[in-house]
Amino acid sequence: MAKTEAKPKKVPGKKSTIIFFALAVFWAWVNIADLGYDDDPDHAGNLYWTDATYVEDAKPHPENEGKLIAISGKLVSTSSCYDELVDVTFDAPRVDRHVEKLAYRSSSKEWVWEEVYAGQGVDGYEGKMLGGSLMVGDFILSPDFTIQFGFNNVDAKKSDFSQEDIERLESEGYHFQNGTQLWVSQLDSSALNKKKYEKDYEGSYRMRWTISKISGDGNVTVVGYQNGDTLELCEDMDALSVEDEYMDEEEFNKKAIPPHRNKGAAIMMWCFSALFLILGIRNVILIRKAKAQGEALK
Repeated sequence: MAKTEAKPKKVPGKKSTIIFFALAVFWAWVNIADLGYDDDPDHAGNLYWTDATYVEDAKPHPENEGKLIAISGKLVSTSSCYDELVDVTFDAPRVDRHVEKLAYRSSSKEWVWEEVYAGQGVDGYEGKMLGGSLMVGDFILSPDFTIQFGFNNVDAKKSDFSQEDIERLESEGYHFQNGTQLWVSQLDSSALNKKKYEKDYEGSYRMRWTISKISGDGNVTVVGYQNGDTLELCEDMDALSVEDEYMDEEEFNKKAIPPHRNKGAAIMMWCFSALFLILGIRNVILIRKAKAQGEALK
């Protein structure tokens, strides 16, 4: 019986070897970059929830003065938002004023309302965020916290103004105009011909307000610096300083691990790097072995 020749073993290609080494370098680089995260100037000195001390009773304590702390509890609005532009107080922890100015576009021969953003207005007629006072536990929150909460936002309605405010504003020449949104305008829009230019109309303002109300059950977890009975926002925090849920100390500690400090993920990345390195070395050995055998047969 004739002997069957053994099929030569398949030799790995150079392309797959290069890919293995590239993947090994990539995963090693990702891990090293992660370890050097805090040395990055953009993140140097950054703080995380793990750096905060959880205060169970949500009360100021002398030993925590100036320290980063975490508290959980009910978010309570203790004062309303006052808009000095129209002398109106809104019963809400946060209100955003939107202002638009009437302008005539000669190119299209029509009137348009253009938004006036904060810092762009004249005589106070500009967009602005109005913040009231908020508390969690025995702490008053600094106004900076207001922008981080997940509020329910609704457009202001005429019912959000007292009858006294409505009568006063109307006597000052303002018009309450209902549509998809309530506008308080210096100009009676019914008198506006969209195509006809009237000098007196140009530069008229109108305003509306977005009212933010506490969402859900109002329970929150907040991280900040204790300054007496005030909790100050930490500007060096590497994440939001607010979570819209109550957490006890155990839940807080579980959630406080920052992604780049996750040891499990780091170990996995090193394993990937080692695996691809081994596969690359194996390919090199097999290629060299096949080359040596080929030269021996010559």
